[in-house]
Amino acid sequence: MVSATIALLFAIRPVFAEPAFDQLWSWAGPEAARLSIPPALAPRAAAKDNLSAGSARESVDPAALKRLLERAKAEHSDAIVILKDGKVVVEEGFLDQKIYAMSATKSIASLAIGCLIEDGRIRSLDQKVSDFVPEWRQGEKQKITIRMLLNHTSGIGTQGRGASYAVQAPQVFAPGEGFAYNNPAVDLLALVIREASGMAAEKYFARRLFEPLGIIDWDWAYRDGLPLTAGELMIRPPDLARIGQMVLDGGVWNGKRIISKAWLDLSAQASQTFNPTCGLLWWLDTHARSVALTPRLLETWKRAGVRPELIDLLRPLVGRTMSVRDYYDAVRDAFRGRPAEWKEVEDILQRNRLQGHEIVEFGPVEGFLARGFLGQFLVIDPARRLVGVRMRNSRPSDYPTESNPKPEYVDGFDDFPDFVHALTK
Repeated sequence: MVSATIALLFAIRPVFAEPAFDQLWSWAGPEAARLSIPPALAPRAAAKDNLSAGSARESVDPAALKRLLERAKAEHSDAIVILKDGKVVVEEGFLDQKIYAMSATKSIASLAIGCLIEDGRIRSLDQKVSDFVPEWRQGEKQKITIRMLLNHTSGIGTQGRGASYAVQAPQVFAPGEGFAYNNPAVDLLALVIREASGMAAEKYFARRLFEPLGIIDWDWAYRDGLPLTAGELMIRPPDLARIGQMVLDGGVWNGKRIISKAWLDLSAQASQTFNPTCGLLWWLDTHARSVALTPRLLETWKRAGVRPELIDLLRPLVGRTMSVRDYYDAVRDAFRGRPAEWKEVEDILQRNRLQGHEIVEFGPVEGFLARGFLGQFLVIDPARRLVGVRMRNSRPSDYPTESNPKPEYVDGFDDFPDFVHALTK
């Protein structure tokens, strides 16, 4: 999704010259040796076609664009792509370099599931995952549906990666009874896609999504022979924007329907009540206004291992609706003088990726987005007909080491969506 490269308005420093998998090896160590790319499925020659002739730079507020680019530079972005009405406003940075989409990959996995439903390979969102994963035909896992994998309510453990881990993962809470951001549950979609389509998952992505969009240069990281669909797609920033434009246009690309508008509309709506800003692996582009502690949330914490006596300290907060800041002030007050016990609760929540609150009210919805670690963004603003992509390469300092077990998260450009919306009135 690219036009002729516009001269850079800001200098984005090169982060790595080495190939992506050399980086992965040098940071991840021997475990990365299990990751591989089938060469025949990942051609290296990038397309040099245009999304749409001409530039749309004049269609946005120049002062707002200047602010976005200045902030992008300050946040050490490696690529920025902005589209308006299907035309390029700006393309800057390493446009021909594939960058890990991180968890923005999840939203692309959601598109593949929508295609499989349209193709009749999956009956519905409420089909049991056990139809594709025989190991789940017993116990609580037999209740898990495709929908639950897509809205983070499956309840399986979150402490590993890959489909093999997901198949054997412990059940932390009952299916559909809580919300936990879940990488292995989304990695399991690669196995579902393979079994439902009858072909390698990466081939299905290629034939059903990438090739019809003209995307010919992409890579996956693999584990146990399956692509890691929760976060390891490597894609050129203009091609990520190309996917966004197809979604913005209701599933149509160059006059050809790729996926149904009904699926996209459903994906961009609240998919459960625990976190109403989460759709089907897409996020509503909004901000929480008020949150609360609920009995069902406490029950989820209890099942995950929070001691009953610590849960009792929080029961007086149940039913009170507060701002996010006031809520966490109240939680800290409940554990005043008992920091070690609050740390115990925090550790359990973080280890199991459980929510610390439920969202009661959120602000205006500006659109929807895919987002991932390091500030990878695909922003879709239907009202303003805008698509925005921001990507940054990984750095060794982003990951834990013995000397720095909890690295500081920097250069995430978390408010990039707000800068995109501000481009037009």
